[in-house]
Amino acid sequence: MDTESIFSYATRIGAELGSLYRDNRFDRSNLLEFMDANDWFGTKYTVRDKEPRVSMSALRNIRESLALWLSAYRKTGREKLSILLDRFQGQYPQTCSLYRKFVSESQMADDPSAWKLLDFLLCEIDREITEYSEPDLERLVALLDSSATRTAAIA
Repeated sequence: MDTESIFSYATRIGAELGSLYRDNRFDRSNLLEFMDANDWFGTKYTVRDKEPRVSMSALRNIRESLALWLSAYRKTGREKLSILLDRFQGQYPQTCSLYRKFVSESQMADDPSAWKLLDFLLCEIDREITEYSEPDLERLVALLDSSATRTAAIA
């Protein structure tokens, strides 16, 4: 089975995207944190020569998620927010439009919580936010609260 180092793959994809990711110790550490936080997107990996290696087919499966992270890597909060909204506008047009309005009216585009909340929502929703019932929204808020508590405990 053909495999590739996650670091070399990220470097190659990052170069295609004009990412600020560079194949150095700091960026590698951040990449591993991202992959661990997302449970490696369900992919299996092996370690060879101190580098995690993933099958070529698995890399193709995670390319979109990795490309999104690489596009936003080391960008400002405002840029990350814009990248997320642009990426998901086609999939969730009402949600993204409402979120743009919310961020604009609350003047929080530069607040890190703006893109972090959006990232959480986009990872958790499976339809437009306007299609969620009150109990569905309450479950989403409870999940957000639980997630925030875990994040605070780790930090």
